[in-house]
Amino acid sequence: MSDPRIGLTVTHSRYVGHNHTHYSGSQVDHSYTMSLLSDAATEVCIRTDADEGAVVAYNEIDFLAPIYAGDVLEVEAFVVGVGSTSRELGMEARVICREANRLVEEHTKIAPTASYVLEQPLVVARASATVVVADPLPEPPAPWGSQVPELPDRPERDAKAGLKDLQDTWLRWTKDTREQIEKRAAELRTRSQPQAPAQDDIEE
Repeated sequence: MSDPRIGLTVTHSRYVGHNHTHYSGSQVDHSYTMSLLSDAATEVCIRTDADEGAVVAYNEIDFLAPIYAGDVLEVEAFVVGVGSTSRELGMEARVICREANRLVEEHTKIAPTASYVLEQPLVVARASATVVVADPLPEPPAPWGSQVPELPDRPERDAKAGLKDLQDTWLRWTKDTREQIEKRAAELRTRSQPQAPAQDDIEE
């Protein structure tokens, strides 16, 4: 029977800032790409094993095209094999947005901040990697989400309402939300405090 973790996929996307430029022409070192791939691998481990894990080997990696400052880079990591504490991952990085001045003919009048979504993402790297996780927990802890109190529904915005009505509605909602959070926080603090022993349990 196939392990249900095989095929689990995590996708991250990141704008490549100009502070990451390493070469002339605003080209970015591919170590930046590898860092993003490692981040995606970390989330894979958290989702499969409730552990951050660690990348212990890039078994294969090919850099297929350059990346530039101003790109939006999307990285994907997916599980292809499961061992006792190791996970084999496939990885891919692709540019999904690029500055317009790299895509249009030279001397074309265009805003310097213009950027386009690529009709076809440009694959810039592919890799396979091995990650190792700690021994699995006997029973995963309840997710944080189960401890978050139910909050009042965010009010719908009435297009016909005046500004004062909108402000009043919003303030009521934020006040109710804050009260719910403070109430839950007080409950958690009370639970975390050590309980004094009952009088009958105190030895003379």
